[in-house]
Order: sequence, then C-alpha cells, then structure tokens
Amino acid sequence: MKSPFATIAILIAAAVVVWLFVAAWPDWLTGIIGAKKLAVTTIFNGVTLAGLYFLVASGFTSSSG
Repeated sequence: MKSPFATIAILIAAAVVVWLFVAAWPDWLTGIIGAKKLAVTTIFNGVTLAGLYFLVASGFTSSSG
C-alpha cells in the first residue's frame, strides 16, 4: 500500500506534466526551458529511448529456471 505522501507526489507530478503539454507557457518559462515544441519533443524522445534501453536490456537477461 502506498503512503499518502507518495500518492500526492504522483498526482502533483502528473498535473505538472499535463500542464506542460496543454497550458500556454509564460515568457519566463520559455526563457528558461526553451520553446514548447522542443521541450515536448525532448520528453517524448527520452521516453522512447528509455523504452528501447529496457527492451535491449531485457533481451540480455536470461532466466535459469
């Protein structure tokens, strides 16, 4: 069972990710992170690469059972 703190942290992280995709970015955030399209593309590229690493790593493991 998850603690209430973990549940709240997951909900806040999910809300921030949704906000990054749908909200209009203020000028100060664009100055820090860059263009919205670039940030979203970078996030998707990172998730895709992580999935690829997972698939490759799971192919190198073997179960001896």
